[in-house]
Amino acid sequence: MNIKGLSVLVVVTMVVVIVAASLTQTEVTPLKKGKLFPQLAATIDQVTTVNVQTNTETITMIRDENWNWQMQEKYNYPVETDKVNNLLLAMTELTILEAKTSNSELYSKIGVDDVPDGQSVILTLKTNSDSLASLIIGNSQIAKIDSTRNEIYVRKVDDKQAWLVLGKLSVENKLTDWLERQIIDIKNDRVRKVTIGEDILIFKNTPDDEEFQLANLPANGTVKMPYMLKNIATTLSNLEFDDVIAADELELKPEITAIFTTFDGLEVTMQVAKQNDKNYATFTAKFNPEAVIAKESNSEEKDSKSEEKVDVHKQIESLNTKLVGWVYELSEYKVDDLAKKREELITIAEPKEELATPTTSVLEELGTPTTSISTNLPMPFAKHK
Repeated sequence: MNIKGLSVLVVVTMVVVIVAASLTQTEVTPLKKGKLFPQLAATIDQVTTVNVQTNTETITMIRDENWNWQMQEKYNYPVETDKVNNLLLAMTELTILEAKTSNSELYSKIGVDDVPDGQSVILTLKTNSDSLASLIIGNSQIAKIDSTRNEIYVRKVDDKQAWLVLGKLSVENKLTDWLERQIIDIKNDRVRKVTIGEDILIFKNTPDDEEFQLANLPANGTVKMPYMLKNIATTLSNLEFDDVIAADELELKPEITAIFTTFDGLEVTMQVAKQNDKNYATFTAKFNPEAVIAKESNSEEKDSKSEEKVDVHKQIESLNTKLVGWVYELSEYKVDDLAKKREELITIAEPKEELATPTTSVLEELGTPTTSISTNLPMPFAKHK
């Protein structure tokens, strides 16, 4: 075969290969550069509803006229605003890394299969009734190029094409994780006394006292476990709930009433009831002027701590606005100390038996001390109360 014939054969072979490849090639969506939702940043302030759907939960967060977010499924209980705002920002910043599969049979491998059949999360942003963005969020891992962000598999709803994107998108898929779970936070050094029922009073005399005391201890009684007094007195320090229910949805019969009073006059009444093996609590706040004791401090301390001073009246108003009308489900460990009986907090010392006075014969047998015993020995330290 001459050179000319060989060249023709090579060309024909290449054409055949190219045609064969084109006939067997799977259709691939061209890679788009830039943001996954390029227009979203301009309209993100119009979002009034955020919906999160999994195979077990439907979460609907609605924005009110003051730009506060509320949970529709929880009687419009407040949602953590920062979480929602961070989520919206993260949606606008999702950046495409590469196109992935458009084969629905492969969706489950990267977690972008349809809910409710799969383990994915569907996030939808709406303005009134119109959808601004809707995304199926799948598997993710820390990004190779930036450890502060993730590589996330996603797919737009009603679009077959899956994408690998870069971003900080994190979506809570449990309803209560979106809520403002802190009920109340009374700092430990503010607590003056706690009254539980009619027979337990735990107190401090001054704000500078380090230990809490139990009132009306018998002469031969001591506090069994002093740390338990502190546990009870600081119940309202960063207290968070497990769940929340509208008060008119649940009828309760309080079994424990605990009243927490601070040195600046805040008085919080906490009522606890148990129902269906769950612990529920309600809270109300008011001002008690008789409880106010000003903490003495030098002017230097006052200047350094002036910003920490609490406006009690504003706090009371804020607490009642937030707490009244709600019943909070609490973990067992947060309320079990409040159920302690007085006798469980006290140890009663048994009276000591008096020693018999030695007889003369015994003294003679032991002998007379050659050195007199001083009567000026120091007394034992008084027990710290």
